[in-house]
Amino acid sequence: MPTLGEHIREQRLTHGLSLGQLASKLGLTASVVRSWERDQVTPNRPQLDTVAELLETDIDELVALAPEPEPEPEPTPTPTPTPVVESEPEPVVAVEPQPDPVLVVEPESEP
Repeated sequence: MPTLGEHIREQRLTHGLSLGQLASKLGLTASVVRSWERDQVTPNRPQLDTVAELLETDIDELVALAPEPEPEPEPTPTPTPTPVVESEPEPVVAVEPQPDPVLVVEPESEP
């Protein structure tokens, strides 16, 4: 199935019009019409109406031959940043060093 741009080009050539001639009749530059024919840009509705009239075709035929535009993808949701909650610092407890425990062994008493 031809694209919209291919159909415009085919109809333009069938009517013996150069790119520049069609562009002039539309009040546009040849580069704009070329971008349509290459399917880089899609003409707006008023432009399509005029193109259809100049090329002696029905706008419904022009558009019906064009493939349906692909739907735009759903935007990816931006994650909501998690707020940073500042907490109170843990209290520092100073502990004085303790000597190592010493086991005191007393001699046994004599009987």
